Amino acid sequence: MVKIVLYIILLSIVGIVAFFILLNSILHRIFHHPPVENKRSPEDLKLKFNEHFIETVHHKKLQVFELPAAKQSDLAFLCVHGWANTVDNFLEIASHLVKWGTVYLLNTRNHGQSDPEITMTIVKYETDVRRTLDFIQSRLGKKVKIILLGHSLGGAASLLTAHDERRVAAVVSISSFADMKKILHDGFLKSNVPKWFINSLLTYIEFRIGRTLKDVSPAEIIKDLSIPVLLIHGTKDEVVEFSEMEKIFKEAKKGLAEKYVAKGHTHSSLLNDENVAVAIENFVKDKFVKS
Repeated sequence: MVKIVLYIILLSIVGIVAFFILLNSILHRIFHHPPVENKRSPEDLKLKFNEHFIETVHHKKLQVFELPAAKQSDLAFLCVHGWANTVDNFLEIASHLVKWGTVYLLNTRNHGQSDPEITMTIVKYETDVRRTLDFIQSRLGKKVKIILLGHSLGGAASLLTAHDERRVAAVVSISSFADMKKILHDGFLKSNVPKWFINSLLTYIEFRIGRTLKDVSPAEIIKDLSIPVLLIHGTKDEVVEFSEMEKIFKEAKKGLAEKYVAKGHTHSSLLNDENVAVAIENFVKDKFVKS
C-alpha cells in the first residue's frame, strides 16, 4: 500500500513538472524571436547623432541613438519600437522632432545592437525604457521634460512606464492594442492552441511577468494617467484592429487624450507618413512650446 501511494505521489510530481516544462516551452515560442538587426541608422537621413550603449538589468547593454536638438530646449523625446522591429522605423519622425528637443532612439534587448535576451515581454520593455530615462536625465538634467513615443508593443510599454513615472511628461502611442489578455488570447487561437488550455497559459504568463494582464493593458492604464496622450492608428492596420484606438481613448480622463487617424495606413506604414510626423509636432507644440 505504501509503495502504491509513493508511486502516485511520484507520478503526480512528474506530471506537474512536465506541465510546467510544457508551459515554459510554449512561452519561449511566444515571447522569443531571433535578434533583429538595424536596417538603417540616423546617418542614412543625414541626421547628426551619437551612439551610446547603456546598462540595463543583468549588466546587459542597450543601444541608444542620441540626436541633438537643433536649438536649446527643455524637451526630450524617447522613441520605442514594436515587437521584432528596430527603432530605425522612427527616423522620419525623429527628423521632425529634433526641431523641438533632443531625440533618443532606444533598441530594447534583442533588437539592433542591444544585447540578446531569450524572451521579451512588455515588462522587460518597461525596464529598458526606465533605464533609458535614467540615462537621459544624466545627460540633460532632472528638469528635462521627457515625451515617450512608442509603436505597437512599444506604445503599450510607453503607457505602462508613464503610469507611475513622474519623469514622463506625455505619451504618443502608435498602433497599440487596448487589451493585452485579448490580443494574447486571439493570438493563441490563431496558433491553434486548444481553447481549454488557453486560460491556464494566460494565468501562467501573469505569474511569470509578475503582473496581471489587465494591469499592463493600455485601456486600463490610461484611466490613471494625468498627462497628455496622443493616440495614432492606421485605418488599414492588419495587426491591431483600428477599433482598438477608440477602446483606449474612451477610458482616458476627459480632455487629456487626443486621436489622430492615419487614413489608409497599415500597422507600420504610418511611421513613414509626413502627416503623422506633423500631427505629432502639432501635439508637442500645443502642449509644450510657448508661442
